This record gives sequence, C-alpha cells and structure tokens, in this order.
Amino acid sequence: MKKQRKKRRIFKATASVLYCVLVITLIVGCFIDEDSASLVRINQSNAAQMSELYLFNPYRDVDWDSVGHYRANLHAHTNRSDGRHTPAYVIAKYQELGYDFLAITEHNRVTYPWTDFGHIPRPQKGGLFDGLTTQAIAGNELSRGHHVVSLFTDFNAHWWRHRNARDKLTAGSAHGSGEGRFFLAHPGRYVPHPQFLDLPFWGHNLEFYVGMYLDFPSLVGMEVFNQADRYRHDRKIYDRVLSELMPHRPVWAIAADDNHGRHYGFNKVTMLLTEPTIDNFRQGLERGVFFSSSFGRFNPQKLDEQAGQAGARWDYVPSVERIDVCAQTGYINIIANNYTDIIWTTYRGREAGRGGIINYRQNSHAYRFLRATLVNEIDGELIAQTLVQPFGIGEYCSDSWWFYF
Repeated sequence: MKKQRKKRRIFKATASVLYCVLVITLIVGCFIDEDSASLVRINQSNAAQMSELYLFNPYRDVDWDSVGHYRANLHAHTNRSDGRHTPAYVIAKYQELGYDFLAITEHNRVTYPWTDFGHIPRPQKGGLFDGLTTQAIAGNELSRGHHVVSLFTDFNAHWWRHRNARDKLTAGSAHGSGEGRFFLAHPGRYVPHPQFLDLPFWGHNLEFYVGMYLDFPSLVGMEVFNQADRYRHDRKIYDRVLSELMPHRPVWAIAADDNHGRHYGFNKVTMLLTEPTIDNFRQGLERGVFFSSSFGRFNPQKLDEQAGQAGARWDYVPSVERIDVCAQTGYINIIANNYTDIIWTTYRGREAGRGGIINYRQNSHAYRFLRATLVNEIDGELIAQTLVQPFGIGEYCSDSWWFYF
C-alpha cells in the first residue's frame, strides 16, 4: 500500500510539473506572437517600398472567360474500410450531388478502378455506370501516424514497413513513376491547439510540418476543412505553416468530406480546368488552381430539402468568377457571387482587410502571403465559406517552388 501511494504521489507530481511547463510555454508563446507582430509591420512597411516586390499568383494562367468549374471530393470511405455504405452507393450519391471527380480513400486500401468490384454494377443499360459522369481518382488514406491522403496512385502503405508519415511519403513518392500526389489529413487531430506547434517535445510541431513540406515536393496540400469542420483550428495550423514556408513554398488548402456515411456534400474542391481530365486535374492540384468550400457546422441537406432538389445547396456557396491582379499597382480584385463578406488573412493568421479588393503593396499587415475567405451568412448564421488559395508576397526567385510543377 505504501509503495502504491508513493507511486501515485510521484505520478501526480510529475503530471503537475508537465502541466505547469505547458501553461508557461503557451503564455510565453502569446507574448512572442505579439512581439513578432511588431516586426512584421516594420518589415512589411519596408518591403512595400521595394519595386522588386513580387506577387506569386496561383491563378496567373487562368483564362477566366473560358475556364470550367469542376466539383470534386478527395476524401471518402466505403464499407471496404470503416464507411457505412458500399462503393456503389457512395459513387451514386456523389453523382447525384453533381460531383465531377471523386477519390475513394479507404484506410490503407485502394478501391480503384471502380469496375474491379463485383458489387458495383458493370457498365450496362440501367446500371450504375450507365450515364456515370463522376470520374474516379485513384487513392487511399495512409493511416499510420499522421494520416496522409494519397492520390493518383495505387500505392498502399504497410504497417510494418511504413511506421510514420515520413516513411509513407518516402515510399509513396518513389512508387511507380512518381505520379502520386499527397496531402496531410485533419491536422487538428494531432495538434490539440495551435500553440502546441511551438512545443519542441510535441511530435507534430511546426518543425515537423515544415520539414515534411520542404522534403517532399509531392506533398501539395493540407486538409483545412474535414467533415462538418470537425477540427475548427485546422485553418490556424495551416496559417502557421504558411507563415514559415511562404512566399516560396506554397501549400494548398483542401476541403474534403472524409465521408464515412454522414457527410455527403459538406465540402468540395472547385478545380478550374479547360478540359475535365484526370491529368489536368492532377496539374491543377499541383499548382493550386482551385478553390475549397465548406458548409462547416451547417447541415447542407436542409437546403436541398427546402428546395426539393439534390444539389440545391451549391446555390448558397460563395463562387469565385474571376480574380484580377495588377502587379504594377498591387491590387487584387475578387469578383464573386453568393457571399456577404470577404476576409483577407496574412502572416500567423492575422486579418489584413475585408472586401473584394486589397492592395498588397500598400497594406501594412500583408506579409509573406495573403489568402481570402469568402463567407455567406443568412440572418447572422454562417452557411458556407470558400477559401481562395494563398498568394505569395516577396522577392522574385526563379527557383521558387511555385515553378516546380
């Protein structure tokens, strides 16, 4: 009994010490954050006066008058892993909701091509594939350690060989002819609070994320909306990572259903393509030529039921029609529909301004990057939001990651 009480006292004392260290670290982090804010304003004020200040624009090659907008979900499960429904049901549901592309991403299992599974009807009159327009993207969710969504490849991780995210990306990037592209799933699951990114002993800290993106060019994005916005601080983690990597190493924001049977059509990626092919989609994903939208905590099924039509929900999602950029004057102008406000975010998640127009040369807050979020509210309730991919702000560099793909 005495030994047990002694062990309990030691355990409680150790836990108390660790808790105190954590609290102190978080408090100090807040002060450091404020100090860095002053430095940002000073540095950006000087940089804005430099004629060589360059805007890295992911939409620079888009012909807004002719480009098509194509809807995609890049994270979904069926009953071949831990989903509720068959592949046939999942495919049919996303077709009904008007998705042009779909990646079924089982845990450590590839469900591709769709016609390989006996319980999915073969192409025939009246069958699932009769009139199917939703295109299949190969992939799966590599699920040991930090989950990584794998796309455009049949690579599958083995738990005894690929023990963490770095092992999986090393093997996945080298698989086949290197056609695989990847994004980190739901970072909020591994980082309970953004301040944990500053803890050196935390396994998934800022050093981990920055190192992953610098070491693996095939790692193109981060999931910033998951299901019904399951981890609300995903965007804060994303902004911290961008603050370290930008302007020369972009990371694209991805909204995905991670659907297991209850979250059909809560999120979408809108890819800007001249022709809706898998190769073009992969190039668009590499270069950030897309927008990411989410209903967040709002259930979009209510909108379909009110209208009596599947897919009516999309009329409430902010839709970007074009983005005009003037490098000489520094203006970025977003022209869009279905929104009530546009919020510009910059270094460490700070707000840089509001409205459809911003000047990155004259804005005293803009530093390293700018990204826009279009929100649509009805009677004070947030219905949906759309994220525009980040613009890099800095000196021009021909070796920048912006020109890697």
